[in-house]
Amino acid sequence: MKVHFSCPICGADRWEPLAKRRYKRSDAVGTNTPYLSTRLRILFELWLPGRCDVSLTVQGCRECGFVCYSPRPEVADTEAKYRFLSGIEKIGSGDIPADSTYELRRAGRLFRCVDRMYPITLGLKVLDYGGGDGRLLRYIADRGAQCFIVDYNDSPCPWVTRLGATVQDMSCNDARFDLVILSHVLEHVADPVSLLKSLGKMLAPEGMLYCEVPMELWRRLPQLDEPVTHLNFFTPGSLASTMRTAGYRVLKWSCQEYWATPPNHLGLALQCFCRSSETLPEGHPRSDLDEWLRPSICKRAAIRWMTSLNKIIRSLQDDLESTK
Repeated sequence: MKVHFSCPICGADRWEPLAKRRYKRSDAVGTNTPYLSTRLRILFELWLPGRCDVSLTVQGCRECGFVCYSPRPEVADTEAKYRFLSGIEKIGSGDIPADSTYELRRAGRLFRCVDRMYPITLGLKVLDYGGGDGRLLRYIADRGAQCFIVDYNDSPCPWVTRLGATVQDMSCNDARFDLVILSHVLEHVADPVSLLKSLGKMLAPEGMLYCEVPMELWRRLPQLDEPVTHLNFFTPGSLASTMRTAGYRVLKWSCQEYWATPPNHLGLALQCFCRSSETLPEGHPRSDLDEWLRPSICKRAAIRWMTSLNKIIRSLQDDLESTK
């Protein structure tokens, strides 16, 4: 893990300490939650072996608004994490059946979201990077798209073709994809810019990348019960900076609700559609971190209005689907 590092998004070295979090090795044994216990084992057995406790500093970049913690895991640390998890967990799907109401709802939401911006047609080549077993591509495959998955999960759904565990497994693959999906992946990786650059090389000339990350900086700092699952925390500005640094032009972004964990927990997510671009504006968007941690009354009202409207739309969509 790295203690001293520049912002992995914009390269600045102007960090603002926001909070301290302390974790103890004994908590891995004392908790009755297997998920939490396993993540704390990774922290103390793989990332910081020999330590009995650790204090992490949550810090924000004063230039672009990106938030992470220090010390920060490196790429080798995250790879070791997933190798460890692949031996004890079914990564990317858990115990929830792919045909459950919850998973069908998630797959339907993803399909409607991308289809509005990039219509899904017969023969379209779609890659879901980090998409577990590919269950979210169900309705995209039903439309006739060729669906591919890259993930540590080695038991893909029948409607997808697995290409490997990481982007390195695709280094000899000449395939060009019309649509690349990064749904709740970027918050987990140690080097998000390098991943985006690698995926950009796999896009077709007019291809599009869809990225979605959880919005965990709304009115508070992220609640880090454990620091192993999420490494990166984005605002709209820092997500735009990430895309720009990686060579993308953001075509559209939005802040929407999503089904986070069953049974009915809703969270906020940032979504953006991007294309590779050789000509990008100079500089980065200014930090908007304070605007989201301490939003104005107008911004809070806008988010409330947006979520209420989304609930109405989602209810209408569910009613329409139930009549088919």
